Amino acid sequence: LTEVLPPVGMARFRPNIVVDNFNCGGPFAEDRWRFPLRIGDALFASGVPYPRCTVPDVCQDSGGVSDLRASPMRTLHAVRNSPAGINFGMYLYPAAGGVGDRATVRIGDVVSEEEAAPPGTP
Repeated sequence: LTEVLPPVGMARFRPNIVVDNFNCGGPFAEDRWRFPLRIGDALFASGVPYPRCTVPDVCQDSGGVSDLRASPMRTLHAVRNSPAGINFGMYLYPAAGGVGDRATVRIGDVVSEEEAAPPGTP
């Protein structure tokens, strides 16, 4: 990708949680996360790449679709394409026995990779 394209706001991707400055470094740090993963009170057992739909190509202000040359999905296709689709982000699955539905994630919470419990440990 050598063409400079206009920036696209993060809201187009409809994230639930945005992680900034994760200690793995570099783009797409979620590809290198080790589980379990803790965010605030919440403990996540696993995560899988998130195949994107085409909604990020729709301008939320006008409802118009991005010019194909400046399409966020076209750009992601060039760098994040897989047999499952264009991956960008993660689905996170809560850990069994964790805080569960009482867990709270707040702006500014630390994201950390936890030590996995030995097999057979409750």
